[in-house]
Amino acid sequence: MVNNKEMLKSQNRPVCYRDFMVLVQRRNAFIEEFVRECKAIGVNVTGVDKLKLLEQIAVQDLLSLAKFLLLPQDDLSLAEVLKSPLFSLTDDDLFDLCYNRKNVSLWSKLKANQKYENIAEQLNNLLQKADYIRPFELFGYILNALNGRKKFVARLGTEAEDALDEFINLTLSFENNHIPDLQTFINDKTVYAK
Repeated sequence: MVNNKEMLKSQNRPVCYRDFMVLVQRRNAFIEEFVRECKAIGVNVTGVDKLKLLEQIAVQDLLSLAKFLLLPQDDLSLAEVLKSPLFSLTDDDLFDLCYNRKNVSLWSKLKANQKYENIAEQLNNLLQKADYIRPFELFGYILNALNGRKKFVARLGTEAEDALDEFINLTLSFENNHIPDLQTFINDKTVYAK
């Protein structure tokens, strides 16, 4: 543990955690375990570079939600969202919604089923917002007002927070360089190339 008694002479201030860098020869499972243990003892770890944003489950779930908001008839994206920590439906729930639905969309089945009325209302609210608010505002609303961040962390662990923070930063960066609409954000693959 870092104590405030040791001085960093070059900066004329006490030593703190940000003064340390850990270099590893290979990026493997050790890194994830190291970061987890640091956070468990209260050491904030940042700069775990090369975070592959699109490989993060929380980010994939948010992108699936965005795809559904852009095209409510996208059954696959909606199913992914319903199974995600945002709504936590089970396989049995999805089976009940999907079985024998013929040409009826999953969205239509969800709206027609009173058991899922609350979820349908939340999604309908997001559909209305998606048309007129920027990606940063939309995802911020999902993660904060709808408790999405808490839900992701509860199921995926505190490691999800880094990916969520980076994703939100990405939305801001995107809005500085593009027309801030959801369709462009989802379609622009260069956004995720960082």
